[in-house]
Amino acid sequence: MMRPFSTSPLKMGIMQLRASPTDATKTTVEWSYSYHGKAVVTCPTPKALPAAGMITKGNAAIVVESDYTYTPLLLGILPNLIKVMNWSDTMVFAPRDGSVEYGNTQPGQCP
Repeated sequence: MMRPFSTSPLKMGIMQLRASPTDATKTTVEWSYSYHGKAVVTCPTPKALPAAGMITKGNAAIVVESDYTYTPLLLGILPNLIKVMNWSDTMVFAPRDGSVEYGNTQPGQCP
């Protein structure tokens, strides 16, 4: 999907947050995964969702945080007009069955 651009500058952090059974605004990381060195919060650290009301008490959400350093193809042709840009985005998804079990035990991930 990214061709002709490189995936090397893409950094992603994926984590599952679980809301407290008594307070949906108190969420903690259940597991996390880092792609290309993106900093992630390890479990069981508290981490807030991007907005209130995204999940209900006791439920989980998958949060994907991404950063990409975009270098335009025309950078060498028009060096004074086109600059390197840093893009970032956060996406939140609700798993269909309440949570996702992640069994990989690489560094930066929770058991």
